Amino acid sequence: MLFESQTAELRPLLRALGDFVRDELLPLERPFLDHDFGTLLPALEEKRRLARSLGFWLPQIAAEHGGMGLTLFEHGLVSEVLGRTPLGLSLIHISEPTRPY
Repeated sequence: MLFESQTAELRPLLRALGDFVRDELLPLERPFLDHDFGTLLPALEEKRRLARSLGFWLPQIAAEHGGMGLTLFEHGLVSEVLGRTPLGLSLIHISEPTRPY
């Protein structure tokens, strides 16, 4: 089936992203809930740099423009993994770190 073959090709990326979410982002959820955004911002920027260094960056943007170059289908699967934490999608979809107003 077409779906199964596409998923099999993407499986290593999804596994790596799942590990990243589990090991790097889930431990930040409690501090995220217990502190204001500004307190957590340095840790978020560190995780954003790590994600970028691992190639987990801008899945919706073409590779020639610095993104992951995923199809809409692949982006959906990646978003499902990153959506396991409220921190996941914001770390790889924003091209530059943001600061609260």
